[in-house]
Amino acid sequence: MSRPLRAEAPSERFCTRLSPAERDRVHQAATVNHQTSSEFARDALVLAADDCLEMPRRIVSSDETP
Repeated sequence: MSRPLRAEAPSERFCTRLSPAERDRVHQAATVNHQTSSEFARDALVLAADDCLEMPRRIVSSDETP
C-alpha cells in the first residue's frame, strides 16, 4: 500500500545544505518524534512557513532602515 500524498500535487524534492552537526540534530529530533529525518524536516519547514505567513506584515518605507 502506498503512502497518501500530503498535498494535491505529487511531492517534489527540496534540497538544503546542513552542517554535520545540524544534520545530526535533525536526525536526533526526528528519532524522538518517531519520524524519518525527511518527515521531521518537512513538518518543521511547513510549520515555520505557516508561522511566518500568519504574522502581520509591516510595510517598511524606503526611508526606513531595517
